Amino acid sequence: MEEILNELENLLGRCRKTGDRAGEAAALARIGNALRRKRKWPQAVAALQKARDIHTSLGDPAGQATTLACIGAVYWEQAQIKKAAAHLGEALELFPRMTEKKGQNIVTALFALSRWRQGDQAEALSLIGDALPSGTSAAPEPFLPLVEAMQNAAAQLENRITREETSGHPQRTLQAHLALVPLYLCLGNIESSASHHNQAKALAQETRDAKAIAILTTLFRLLP
Repeated sequence: MEEILNELENLLGRCRKTGDRAGEAAALARIGNALRRKRKWPQAVAALQKARDIHTSLGDPAGQATTLACIGAVYWEQAQIKKAAAHLGEALELFPRMTEKKGQNIVTALFALSRWRQGDQAEALSLIGDALPSGTSAAPEPFLPLVEAMQNAAAQLENRITREETSGHPQRTLQAHLALVPLYLCLGNIESSASHHNQAKALAQETRDAKAIAILTTLFRLLP
């Protein structure tokens, strides 16, 4: 990773030397996403914000939307959901001026999952329905950080289920299963989404959690 960052820093220097502003923004975005993978959150946000500022100065809505979404992904991975939703929502406002529908669906998916984590399951489910027609498979390269953020969240929730089942906490286990249903839906992993739906349903019935049962009923309608 350090070698990649060094190469990107060299590329950034060449772009600045030649006055290639678009190339500078692209290099900064790639640096920001590399730093995100290293979990260097403040540095990642700083690089992506610089890239976004350049795209703004160039009048490039596609570049603005992409970098805003990537900043949202950084905040999402830090569980700073309010900031994540704000940046993802701002990115979505730019998409009507563009033709990149696949990227829009991916941003919509992560925004929906942010709203889910903020407690607004009704809005989240509506948004997920809008994002599902093409899902997140075959994501365009600029939007891969958002998919990676979702994949990382899924892995963390799977680990949480293992811990909670060992500790004997059915309600916590239920919530983890429940969160994985829309998450896997957004990732296009229908089999895993259906599996966690069934496990969440069994736990919801066991614990008599009426709210979870109602949410699962709506989620079931989204499953192909």
